[in-house]
Amino acid sequence: MVTQILEALTVHTYPENEVMADVLCLELHAMDADDERFVARTTVLMENVLHHVEEEEEQEWFPKVREALGRNQLQEIGQRMLDLRPTAPKPPTAPKPLKKARDAVDA
Repeated sequence: MVTQILEALTVHTYPENEVMADVLCLELHAMDADDERFVARTTVLMENVLHHVEEEEEQEWFPKVREALGRNQLQEIGQRMLDLRPTAPKPPTAPKPLKKARDAVDA
């Protein structure tokens, strides 16, 4: 069951997080707010994020993962994520996000 959950989450998040969000963030970062495409790109990014959240809630991803992994393991994962936040790259032009966006465009 955990394997199926992990595969489903990977398939679910890859197009949105790895391709669309990174590319859109990079484009928006490079644009001026008065660029004619700025509002459209911002709207697409917002819709993408909202769709992602709605899909997680409707499909009940979090309860399924919680059930499969257990409270202690989820707390450990959550703590690791919190620990990484201070050193996470912030601008989309930082080396790691930039490489992910380039890889997505080149694929």
